[in-house]
Amino acid sequence: MSRIVFHRPARVLPPQLPMEPVVLAAPPQPVGRDANNWLMLLMPLMTSLSMAAYLMAGGRKMLILLGICFVVVSVGTTVGIRMQLRRTARRDKLRARDRYLAHLVEVRRAARQVAESQRVVAAWAYPSPYRLWAIATRRRRVWERRATDADFLVVCVGVGTAPLATPIRMATRNDPTVEYDARAKAAADRLVESASTVGSQPATVDLSRGGVVSVLGPSDVARGVARAVVCQVAVLHAPDDVGLAVVGDATSWGWAKWLPHAHEPDASGEAGVVPLVTEEFDGVADHLRIWLDRFAEQPAVRRGIMDRDAPDTRRRLVVVLDGYDPRAGWARSQTVAELLAAAGPQSGITVLCVVDRERDEPSRADVRVRVDGEGALSLDVRPVERGAPSRPEVSDVLAEWPEVALCEAIARELSPLRLSVEGKEVLNQVTSLPRMLGIGDIDEFDPRSLWVGEGDEGVLRMPLGFDADGQPLLLDLKEAAQGGMGPHGLVVGATGSGKSELLRTLVTGLAATHSPELLSFVLVDFKGGATFAGLADLPHAAGMITNLVDDLALVERVRDALVGEQQRRQRILRDAGNVDNIRDYQMHRAAGRTGPDGSPLPPLPYLLVIVDEFGELLSSRPDFIELFVQIGRVGRSLGMHLLLATQRLEEGRLRGLDANLSYRICLRTFSAAESRVVIGTPDAYRLPPVPGSAYLKVTDAVYERFRVAHVSGPHRSAGKAFGSPEAAPPALFGLRVPPGPGAGSARHEEPEIVQPVVGGPTEMQVIVERLQTVGQTVHQVWLPPLPLALPLDDLTGPGAVRPGVGLAGEWWPERGRLSFPVGVSDIPSQQLQEPLVTDFARTGNLMVIGAPQSGKSTLLRSLMLSAMLTHTPDEAQFTCLDFGGGSLLPFAQAPHVSGVAGRHDLAQARRILAEVRQVIAERELQFRGMDIDSPAEFRRRRDARGLPPRMRTADLFLVIDNWAATRNELEDVEAEVLDIANRGLGVCVHLVVTANRWGDVRTTLRDAVPGRLELRLNDPGESEVDRRAARSFGAVPPGRGLAPPATQFQVALPRLDGRADIEELADAQAKALAKLTAGWEGAVAPAVRMLPERLTVSELDLPAKEPAGVPVGIAEHDLRPIYLDLTSANPHFLVFGDSGSGKTEFLRTWISGAMVRRTPYEARFVLFDFRRGLLGLVPPEYLGAYAGDAGTAASFAQAVADKLAERLPPPDVTVQQLRDRSWWQGPELYVVVDDFDLVSAGRQSPLAPLLDYLPQARELGFHMIIARRVGGTTRRQISEPVLSRLQELGTDGLVMSGDPREGPILGDQRAQPLPPGRGRLIRRSAPKALLQLALTPESPEHSTGAGQAPVVAAAWE
Repeated sequence: MSRIVFHRPARVLPPQLPMEPVVLAAPPQPVGRDANNWLMLLMPLMTSLSMAAYLMAGGRKMLILLGICFVVVSVGTTVGIRMQLRRTARRDKLRARDRYLAHLVEVRRAARQVAESQRVVAAWAYPSPYRLWAIATRRRRVWERRATDADFLVVCVGVGTAPLATPIRMATRNDPTVEYDARAKAAADRLVESASTVGSQPATVDLSRGGVVSVLGPSDVARGVARAVVCQVAVLHAPDDVGLAVVGDATSWGWAKWLPHAHEPDASGEAGVVPLVTEEFDGVADHLRIWLDRFAEQPAVRRGIMDRDAPDTRRRLVVVLDGYDPRAGWARSQTVAELLAAAGPQSGITVLCVVDRERDEPSRADVRVRVDGEGALSLDVRPVERGAPSRPEVSDVLAEWPEVALCEAIARELSPLRLSVEGKEVLNQVTSLPRMLGIGDIDEFDPRSLWVGEGDEGVLRMPLGFDADGQPLLLDLKEAAQGGMGPHGLVVGATGSGKSELLRTLVTGLAATHSPELLSFVLVDFKGGATFAGLADLPHAAGMITNLVDDLALVERVRDALVGEQQRRQRILRDAGNVDNIRDYQMHRAAGRTGPDGSPLPPLPYLLVIVDEFGELLSSRPDFIELFVQIGRVGRSLGMHLLLATQRLEEGRLRGLDANLSYRICLRTFSAAESRVVIGTPDAYRLPPVPGSAYLKVTDAVYERFRVAHVSGPHRSAGKAFGSPEAAPPALFGLRVPPGPGAGSARHEEPEIVQPVVGGPTEMQVIVERLQTVGQTVHQVWLPPLPLALPLDDLTGPGAVRPGVGLAGEWWPERGRLSFPVGVSDIPSQQLQEPLVTDFARTGNLMVIGAPQSGKSTLLRSLMLSAMLTHTPDEAQFTCLDFGGGSLLPFAQAPHVSGVAGRHDLAQARRILAEVRQVIAERELQFRGMDIDSPAEFRRRRDARGLPPRMRTADLFLVIDNWAATRNELEDVEAEVLDIANRGLGVCVHLVVTANRWGDVRTTLRDAVPGRLELRLNDPGESEVDRRAARSFGAVPPGRGLAPPATQFQVALPRLDGRADIEELADAQAKALAKLTAGWEGAVAPAVRMLPERLTVSELDLPAKEPAGVPVGIAEHDLRPIYLDLTSANPHFLVFGDSGSGKTEFLRTWISGAMVRRTPYEARFVLFDFRRGLLGLVPPEYLGAYAGDAGTAASFAQAVADKLAERLPPPDVTVQQLRDRSWWQGPELYVVVDDFDLVSAGRQSPLAPLLDYLPQARELGFHMIIARRVGGTTRRQISEPVLSRLQELGTDGLVMSGDPREGPILGDQRAQPLPPGRGRLIRRSAPKALLQLALTPESPEHSTGAGQAPVVAAAWE
C-alpha cells in the first residue's frame, strides 16, 4: 500500500466565545403615581380662596370683583397644572419603556451573534460526517487534535439544543413589592426564554475518560452512531496517538480496514499492512492480549499535586465491539473480561459496545448513549471525577449516523497518509516536486490539468518546498499589489547548498503549472550551463544562454536581446490600445479582444529571466547592472520578472537594484556577513549542511525557513519498479483472521531496497518530456549564436536545374532582383536571425574590409556563387581582379564570369578594367539614345525583353580582391576604379572591392561605395561600423563580421553539399561550379578581349569613315584603332622605349600610314636615323632628307631651320592669313628622329637650330617626331634642350617598355616592362591609353648614297 508522508501543522483553533453572562437591567417602574395626590393641589387652592374671601369681606366692589377673579384664576390654574402633570407622566413612562425595549433589542442582537458564533465554533470543533469527508479530501485539518488538547478523544454523537454560552438573566430577583412596567417585563421575560438556548450544538462523549461506552438502540441506528464516532476519531486524531480495533460484520465495518489507525503496527501482510478489523473477536484477541499484558506490566500511574493536570500522551486504543452479547462465548472469555475491567484512563483503552437491548449491555458502562429508531438520543454519564470540567447539557438531541459509503470514502482518503515528524526533523526530509504538485504518476501526467488561467490567483505561484510545519511554501512572483512577493528576487547559496536544484525546481514547477502562453523563461548561466541542462527543451524556454565566461561577446548580445524584448513588449501593449500592464493585456486577450487591424492579440506571456552566477557576470561587465536596474524598474508592467542567483554576494554589488529585489532566498552561505547582506541576519550561515535548506525573506512581512523540493531525483515509474521487469500483481486486502496454530505474529520484514537504474531519466526530464507534448514554443527572446560555419545552400536551398534558368536555388524568392544571400545576420535586439543579403539594386557597390585570413575571399566566392544560383548569365555577369590568394581563379569557368585576372596577369587585369569602363561608356550612350532614365527602367525592359538583341544587358560586377595589392600593381587603377564606382551605378555596373584596412581605401572611393561589410580587423579602433562592437570580437571564426549598424553576421561557405565545415571546400566549390556550367545552355558572359601580342596594319578594323590622323595600333580600353593626328593642336610627338620595345616600328607604322593618307606635295619627311632602322622606308618623292651621322644631321637641321625661317609670318600678315596659313606654300615638314639619344650625344645637339621654331611649329607646318630610349632620360634631360622644350610644350607621346626606376618620363608617367609593340599613349586631350602597335610589312631596301642631298634640295624647292 502506497504511503504519503503527511505533515500535521499547528492547529488552527476556533475563535473563543465569551462566557460571561449577559445581565438585563430591571424593567422600568411606573411613572407619575404621586400626581394623583389632590392634597398637593388643594393647599394652594385653599390659600387662594382665603385671599379672595378677605378681599370680598371689605365690601368694596372692586375688591369683590378682584376676589372673584382671583378665585376663578386659581381654580383654572390648579386644573391646568393637574392636566400638565398627567401628560408629563405618560410621556416619561413611554420614553422609559422605549429605552428599555431598545436595550432588549441590543441584547437580543448580541445574543444572536453569540449563538451564531457558538454554532460556527461547534461546527468547527465537531464537524459533521460530510464535513469530515471534506476535511479528509482537502487534508487541511486532518489529525489536528493532539494528546495535549482538551478535546482529545471528545466526539460528537448527535446535535441538539444547548444553553447559550453567555446566559441571559435579570439584574435583580423579582421583588413582589416592586411594581414594574408590565409590557417591558413581559418583553424581557420573552427574551430570556427565547435567547437562552442555541440549536445545532454537539452532544459529546469523552472517550479518554469513559472506559466503556454503550451504544444502545436499534442496530442500524446504533451502528451509525458508532461509525460516526470512529470517523471522528480517524479524521481528527493521528494514528500515532489513537489506534482502532473493530469487531463486526464486513458489510457494516469492512471500510474500516482502510483507516491507518486500524493497521497493526510492525506487521505486514500480502497488501503490506494488516488491518485490525475482523468479523470474529478471535481475529484481534491476540493484539488485545498484547495491550493488556503491556498494561499489566506497567506500574500504576501515580500523579502528584504538581503533575495532576499534566496530559497523558500515551497512545490510546479504541475497541469497537459491534453486536456485543454477554451470552456469547467470546464475550465470556478472559480477554474480554480483562478488557472491560481495564478500560479507562489508566490503561488508555476505550471499549465501544453496540447493543440492541439494555439487557445485552456489558456489566460496566461508564457512558450510555441511548438512541431510538427515529434518531432521538440521550446520554447517561456517570458522575465525573472531582475537578473535571462539567459539560453543558444538550437536550433534544438527534443522532448522527453516516452511511457506509460515506465512511468508506473517508477511510480511503486517509489510507495513504502517514504522519511526518515534527520541527527541524521535517526540514531534514526530502520531498519531490511532483508530490508537492499532486502528480501521482508523471508518466501519465497531463500538464493541462495543472495549468492555471489568466485571471487565476495561482498565476506565478508554485510550491517551492515545505516549511518547518510540513506545509507547502508557496513562492508567488506576482507584485505586491496583486498579493505576491515579486516581481524580482535574489537567490544566494554557497557551493553544495542546493542553489542549482532550487532553480531547476522553480523552473520545472512553474512550467508544469503554467501554459507557454502564460509564462516563459530566459535562462542565463554565466558558466557551463549545468544548472539548466535539460530545461532548454521546455516549450516555455524563450532562451537558454550558457558559457558566457568563455565568450564575453555574448554578454553584449544578452543585453541587446533583453533590451529588445522590453521594446517588443512595449510595442505590443501600445498596439493593443495602450494597455497599462501585461495582466490587463492577458485579460483582454482571454476576453477575445482584437488588435487595431482586427487580428487576434498575440500571446504575451510573463517572462522570468533567471541569471545564475550573476556576481561573476557583474565582475566581468560591471555596466550590466544598468540593464538589471532597467528591468527592475519597468519589468513590473511589462511582465518581465528578474531572478538573480549567485554563490557569493559582496556588499554594494547591487547598487541601484537592491530596492527592486522584493523577495530573497538565502541558502547556506560562506560567511555570516554574506547572510547579513542578503537577509539581514546571520541565520543562513548557521544552516545545516543539508542541500536545499534555505530562508525566504519578503521585505519585512515574511521570514521563513524551508526545505527546497527536489526534481533531479531518479524517476520511479508507478507501474514498474526499478530493477524488475514487471510490477507486482495486486494483492487481496481483506479483514484480519485469527493466526493459525503455531503461527507467530506477522512481523514486518524490511523490503529489499531496489536501486534505480543507473542512467535512467530524472523526474525533471520526464516532466519536460510530458510538457513537450502540449503547448507551442514561445517567442524566442534568445536565438542560438551564429554558427561557426554554414553552407550556402542553407540560404538558397538545394540547387536544381531548370529549363532556361540553369542551376538555381529552390528556396530563394528574390530571383533576378540583385539580392544575393551571402550569410546569416544576427539581430538580438529584434530576436531575429535572417539571411545577410547584399542588395545591389539599392546600394549599387559593396566594400568588404577585413584583416588577412578574416574571410574576405570566402565572402566574395559565396557572393558570386549566390548570384549565380539566383541569376542567369543574362541578368548578372562578373569580371574579377584577384590580387589575393587566387581563390577567385576557379570561377573563370562559370558561365556568368567574363574573366578573372591575378597579379601574374597584369595585362588581363588592365584589360578587364578597360572593358568595364568601355561598357560604362557604351551604356551611357545607349541609355541616352533609348531614353532610359534609371537602372530600374533598364532592368524592367530587360525582363520584358525590350532591349536590342545584341546589347549586353546583364548587370556587370567588377570584383576586386585585395585593393592595396591591386593599387600597387596597376598604375592609375585608383582613378579608373573611382570612375567606375561613380559612373557605373547609373548604368548597372557595380563594384565589389575588398581591403585589409579602411586606411587602404581613400576617402573619395569610400564615399562612392555605399554598401559596406566589415570582417575582423587587426585594430578594432579603425572600425567604421562600430568600434565597440569590433572590440568585442575575440577569437571569432573566419567570416564573422559587422554590417551597419553593428549587426553581426556569419558568411556562408561557397558549397552546395550541405556540410558546415571547411573540409574539402575547394572540391565542393569546384563541383558547384561544374554543375552551374553544365546546367546553363544559353549564351555565356562574353570573354574579356585581350590586346594581341602581334598586330599588323592589315588586321586593323578600320571604320568606313576614318577620323583625321594615322592609325598606329589598337587601344586597350576598346580594342579599336587609335589614330595619331599631328595636324591638330599638338604638332609634335615623343616616343620613349628601350631596345626591343618597338619604338622604331612605331615610326615605320606612322610614316607608312602618313604616306598612304598624304600626297608628296602635302608631306615631306626628314629622317635622322643613326642606326639605319628607317632606311629604305620612305620613297624619294616623300623624302626630304636622310641623315645617318652627326655631320649630315647638323647640315640638314640647319637647312630645315632656314626653310622654317622663310615661313615666318611677314610684318604685314593678316589675321585671316594666320588662320589659313596662306602666307606660305609647301608641304608639311616632318622631322623624324630615331634613337634621339645618339643624335644628341655630343656637346652640341645637331637639332639645336630647330629649337626656336618648336613653339610656332603648327603655324609653320613643322612637326618633330622623336624616339628615344628610356635609360638616362631623366639624367640627360637638361643636356637635351630639344627634348626639354618639347616636354615643356606638353607634347603628346608614347611610353613603351622601360625601367620604371628612371622616374617620370612624360608628365607623371613612368615606364614599365611591357611586351614589344605595347605602350601607353599620353595625350592632353584624352585619357591615357594602352595600345598595341600595328606593324607594317617589310619595306624594300633603298639606296642611301650621295644622292640623298639633291633629293632634299629638290623637295624644298
